[in-house]
Amino acid sequence: MRILHVGKYYPPYKGGMETALRHIAEGLLADGHDVGVLVAGGDRWLSREEPLPGGGRLWRAATPATWLSQPLMPTLPGLLRRAVAELDPAVVHLHLPNPAA
Repeated sequence: MRILHVGKYYPPYKGGMETALRHIAEGLLADGHDVGVLVAGGDRWLSREEPLPGGGRLWRAATPATWLSQPLMPTLPGLLRRAVAELDPAVVHLHLPNPAA
């Protein structure tokens, strides 16, 4: 199954949500699923794509600022369209840890 996770951050960023997302993605990859993860944490002005350990893809959206602990990601809509077009996920799992989101 093809699964896209959309979250706040991904390791090496520290935190409970980041750790949970990593464990979920790694477990699904180990079970043979095609996994993509889309999060904040690119550099301030450039988004980037990198491989996930064990396969899969990680998209990090440019994050020029935060507001009330919420990363502001102006490139998120375009990256989300790209991730959906490339991965063609059967499931999109939105991790929503911030009330301001």
